[in-house]
Amino acid sequence: MSIFGGTRTRTVGVVLAVAIVATTLADAPAAGAATKSLSIKAVTPAHTSVGRTVQITGAGFKKVKHVVLAHTQLHFRILSASRIAATMPAHATKGQIVVKSTTATATGPAMVVNTATVTSISPTSGGIGTTVTVTGTGFTSPATVSFNGASVTGTVVSSTKITAAVPSSASTGPVKVTSAGSTVTAGTFTVTASLSISATAGPPGTSLIIAGAGFGANEAVDLYTATTDQALVTTSSTGTFKYSGLVVPASAQPGTLWISAEGRHSGLAAQLAFTVRSDWSTLGFKVSGGRSNPYENTLNTANVGGLGQAWSYSPGSAVESSVTVAAGVAYVLSVSSGLSALDATTGAVKWTYPAAVGGNSTPAVAGGVVYVGSGGGTLYALKASTGALVWSKNLGTGIDASPVVSDGVVFIGTANGTVSAFNATTGALVWTYAAGAAIYSSPMVSNGIVYLGSQDDYFYALNAATGALDWRYLTGGGVEGVPAVVNGVVYFGSDDQTVYAFNALTGSLLWSDNLGANVYGSVAVANGVVYAGAGDSHVYALNDTTGATLWSTTTSGLVGAAVTVANGVVYAANYADQLYALNATSGAILWTYTAGEAFFFDAPTVVNGTVYIGSEDGRVRAFTLAGGVTGDVRTAAPSVRSLRPNLALR
Repeated sequence: MSIFGGTRTRTVGVVLAVAIVATTLADAPAAGAATKSLSIKAVTPAHTSVGRTVQITGAGFKKVKHVVLAHTQLHFRILSASRIAATMPAHATKGQIVVKSTTATATGPAMVVNTATVTSISPTSGGIGTTVTVTGTGFTSPATVSFNGASVTGTVVSSTKITAAVPSSASTGPVKVTSAGSTVTAGTFTVTASLSISATAGPPGTSLIIAGAGFGANEAVDLYTATTDQALVTTSSTGTFKYSGLVVPASAQPGTLWISAEGRHSGLAAQLAFTVRSDWSTLGFKVSGGRSNPYENTLNTANVGGLGQAWSYSPGSAVESSVTVAAGVAYVLSVSSGLSALDATTGAVKWTYPAAVGGNSTPAVAGGVVYVGSGGGTLYALKASTGALVWSKNLGTGIDASPVVSDGVVFIGTANGTVSAFNATTGALVWTYAAGAAIYSSPMVSNGIVYLGSQDDYFYALNAATGALDWRYLTGGGVEGVPAVVNGVVYFGSDDQTVYAFNALTGSLLWSDNLGANVYGSVAVANGVVYAGAGDSHVYALNDTTGATLWSTTTSGLVGAAVTVANGVVYAANYADQLYALNATSGAILWTYTAGEAFFFDAPTVVNGTVYIGSEDGRVRAFTLAGGVTGDVRTAAPSVRSLRPNLALR
């Protein structure tokens, strides 16, 4: 309701206050009227807001005792005999300024105190974090919006619009807006149940922190992964909870996993999607190597024989490095066509960087940046999302090794025998170390030590912070294989036909096994077994404690690239253009694929139910079960009504 000149009118919407149009009071003295030398000349500004200060100018102000606006007393300060500063109180509206001393009264011109009206709030319901828009007139900064007592600073977009996000402590109840010095209820907002999680994607086994709001006060809430009731939590008095023990099931398949929460008393529910996805973001799977994917749960010994080609991509030249997969994107380096970023599920091209050409360097992805070496001797750092150059360093010689990124530092070896460490963000050189010959072995990092081999027949362990030599071992041939550091032991193969195992910290030899053929690629280590491909066309399985041969399987050609192990299956490719899947326990051949040309240095990448590999025929291929596409497949959320609580949970 509002009153204008005594006439009552009805307004539509929620009224916070009324903007008053200036008018001269019929019963007020004429402007400028004064007695005994007390007078008002002007009031500025003539339009103001609650809480603001106006300047009154005139004469005889030294003995003023009262300043009044339409019967409302104002707080004021006498600045001089001709100036007074007065502040508009919460209930000031319109009228003429009157100043009074003990002996005189003076009346000034009419003025308006602008306040605000609220016509709507939108939306009137939503979860925590919902942006609510308050519309009306006369809004000024600062403004506060409270949701059933939970206050947040509003953004005054204009004099007619305020926006505010529903705070985490909000609950269903009245919305109050404070602006221009007054607070009035602006409507009711219904807080609906909502969820938030600490990560939106990750591999099976990921531990999540999940928070909820908008549920009933002090009620039990069931937390589901898919349709399994995993935990029971209790909300606070404001209907919120935070739980740090929610775990993505080890059996969760690549794609969308729905997480649901339902209150047992209120029936309020909320759901959100989590993407089950593993990354193979560096050559060795981990920066310490090992080429074993512990998260693979789609392909196994029983079904791997059903693999079929899902897609292929032709970059325009041969591919002699391995595929890296991170955040649903596959990164591929080709001999003369540069680096390509592909949708890992479909093979569609996202971007290319033609300048990064040649060499056998497998890209490494860390912190949203792709690092790769080129045959021309340049180390590139590119933005993973767009391919934009972040920085580059010309190392003056060819790069066949793959970079590894650990603790904000990029480590890389070159053909001139230099190992270099660069700041991953800026590209600034941290240190260099000179070996005695070319380095084709990609470095691996564990416990502050960088491990790699050289064509000078030495295997090196360098301090990751300084590049100082910790220890080295002289083998009988060049060391091209990429090391694997697992459980305090470093494993690698050499051109002297031997696989070695050393204490990773001290460099003491634990065992060595001469296979009778050169070991060019990196070894894979999983479940107490070391797997290696060799120049005699065999894949070997060795006991990781003794080096004893457990089995060997003959392939159709030299196995020069690294082998890969995942979920009981060993994957290996050879120079005779064949890709194999072997039983990790027995070595039995489970599946083969023949490409158009050889797999030279192309190690299989196995992640999210897909096998990725490039070859000399200039193609990158992705294999999935029955030729279908797995990966990030969106599925509908389960119906809340279909969820069944586990009443045994406490």
